[in-house]
Amino acid sequence: MLILVWVMLMSMVSPTLWGTQSGSPDQTKVVEEAWGILNREYLDPTFNHHDWDLVRREALTRKYVTRAETDAAIEAMLRPLDDPLTRHITAEELASTFDEITGKSGGIGVTDPWLIQDQNSGRFRILHLVAGSPACEGGVLPGDIIADINGKPAAGLRHDEFLMALRGQSQTSVSLRLLRDNKPVDLTLTRKPLSLDTARASLRTESGKRVGYIGLSQFAPGSPEEMRSVLNQLLEEKADGFVFDLRNNPGGFVPASREIAGLFLDREIVYFSVDRNGAAREWRAAGARITEKPVVVIANGATASAAEILTAALMDNHRAVVVGTRTFGQGLVHSVERLGDGSGLVFATAYFKTPSGLDVRQRGIQPNITVEAPEIGTMPQEWASRRDIQYERAAAVLLRNIRWAGDKGPRRWWP
Repeated sequence: MLILVWVMLMSMVSPTLWGTQSGSPDQTKVVEEAWGILNREYLDPTFNHHDWDLVRREALTRKYVTRAETDAAIEAMLRPLDDPLTRHITAEELASTFDEITGKSGGIGVTDPWLIQDQNSGRFRILHLVAGSPACEGGVLPGDIIADINGKPAAGLRHDEFLMALRGQSQTSVSLRLLRDNKPVDLTLTRKPLSLDTARASLRTESGKRVGYIGLSQFAPGSPEEMRSVLNQLLEEKADGFVFDLRNNPGGFVPASREIAGLFLDREIVYFSVDRNGAAREWRAAGARITEKPVVVIANGATASAAEILTAALMDNHRAVVVGTRTFGQGLVHSVERLGDGSGLVFATAYFKTPSGLDVRQRGIQPNITVEAPEIGTMPQEWASRRDIQYERAAAVLLRNIRWAGDKGPRRWWP
């Protein structure tokens, strides 16, 4: 399972530098540059217990002339790491990713990490959908297989090639042939910028109390301001507390987690990042808190990366009760480095720990209250309805804390 945009703490290089470079770079130097970046910064200093100097010597036994030769050499260099999250992507794929995350191009909401490729057939299967995305609203279902994109077979494409084929200019169309229960389903979807409108909110009445429901689909650079706006709107509407839905949120722009945490916290610790040498750096909530009212977070097995950071920050600081199922366990911070030929390396530079010191990798975050619900096959449109048992439990917990808080209320909440 591969993750790029959603877990990346990107080095925001100007996209004008990511295209074709003037002149022809020395392709052999590009291979050596890739080795050097990983040698300095890759999270695992043992390189999966391989002799990294030997890897360099073997890679540089020949001269490289074409980009295809360089690509093959770098991919061979990465193979001993046995780390699908660390990979080499082309200049075109890098620019496409940057354009999507900054809203300059559009997508349909089929993305990492909820997209898996069968190693035998090469087919791509969708596990979850981004709430409010064209795919979610246009008829794609969790469990569907994307067989064709614009009439061309999708099986066998590299992961980043597949994602690039789904992207394009906003308001352009992409035609998909899906396989659902082995039967073809043809859909045409209109792309839109997925970094916009990441927060959605509504006010509902539960047992005489005003419950502010907020769903966050991903962490984009503009998400903190969106969250501030919907929170202020719900506060103006006299919300007594909030259900904060982070289900199927795959994360994204990590700094946004600190800013969103700052809407609910003061300067408490949000997470620790730990580098390859074991040195930990604490990151605290940023910005100004705007509410002390009780919060219940809903999380599930598709809550990942920055969404896990925020979930743990609110739970460990006793600012929110967490309801749902164990989160995904994507506790890595990734970076992207541009190489001399315009291509890029994506690799882990750190892992994070929660304020209580939990290493999230492979473990995930166990909620305060476990409420099982079907994850594959559940559509975000069904959330926060009477059919949504996780929301129903979250609302019940919130109502109890609202009654307990009284008019002023404590800042610490318990299940």
